[in-house]
Amino acid sequence: MKQYTKKQPRKSFVTKRKLLVLGLVLVVGVGAALWAWHRHDRAIAVNKTASQKHVGETESNVNYGPPTPSEKSAAEQQKKQIIQDETNGGSQPANQTIGVTIVRANQLGAGQPLQVRTLVTGTTSGTCTITLTKSGQATVTKTANISFEATTASCGAVNIDASEFAAAGDWALSVTAKNGTATSPVATQTVTVAK
Repeated sequence: MKQYTKKQPRKSFVTKRKLLVLGLVLVVGVGAALWAWHRHDRAIAVNKTASQKHVGETESNVNYGPPTPSEKSAAEQQKKQIIQDETNGGSQPANQTIGVTIVRANQLGAGQPLQVRTLVTGTTSGTCTITLTKSGQATVTKTANISFEATTASCGAVNIDASEFAAAGDWALSVTAKNGTATSPVATQTVTVAK
């Protein structure tokens, strides 16, 4: 009969198994350490941010919290006033005054249209009259409706072609705004027209 002997495991197989287990333990350990470090840093950042800010405020001090009762009341009052103005056709109360300001009046270059931009206060509707005069030349007159956008009113974007001016040079610009019987004081400015 043949006798069987137990074979001894190879050293290389045992060594490979130990290295594999050791590598797996190392990967899991490093992963756990990184996860714990990340959680710790995040917790510190959250605590630091929370301690620096008040509830409802950001670093730029803009309050994103819910409106206060006084803010709600002011918004409702403004809403009622806008609805009343629109219901009355935008008519102006007798004791309220209208104002107009010339924001800018210029050309982008010779031969380009003269751009007149304004700001109207005290009304959200009506008309503006834009007049340009120069001694010895025909007067240039434009009429524009007052337009209201979001929070401001203006005479709109008035552009006057350079061809409408008989001559180049300095012209006297005057602007008035009117709503019903209320008329603004005249806003004036000297503009240079290049043809």
